[in-house]
Amino acid sequence: MIKCATIENQRGASNGRVVSTSGRSGSFVLFNEINVPATGIDKVSLRCSNPNKRSAIHDLEINGNTAAPVVYRSTGKSTGSGDNFGMVSFRAKLQRGYGNVIKVSPRVSNTGRVELDKMDLDWFAASTSETISAPGQE
Repeated sequence: MIKCATIENQRGASNGRVVSTSGRSGSFVLFNEINVPATGIDKVSLRCSNPNKRSAIHDLEINGNTAAPVVYRSTGKSTGSGDNFGMVSFRAKLQRGYGNVIKVSPRVSNTGRVELDKMDLDWFAASTSETISAPGQE
């Protein structure tokens, strides 16, 4: 779900499109129904582009709880080849199942366009003896 943001074609994006955020008050990008096979601390990575000359900051909420802000360093203007994407990673405590929600909201005091390409999740099982089933096999 997005609010006050647009979906735009972007050469070099993983699926050819990005969600372009603005610094407008009340804007956000919501990643919902994130499926995690086991409760634990997971690494979340956002592939993004920040064409501004300075870093941009988004406030971060994980399952309704405020977390540390996300800082997107400048990646420079695109040359059209997708060479201006970078990764921003953070750790998040996520719960087993589909009920996880991650929300990023631009700080109005630090306006600047940020283009979000995709989110990757690297999960870590609670213990090495835990059996994790593949999607659809639960």
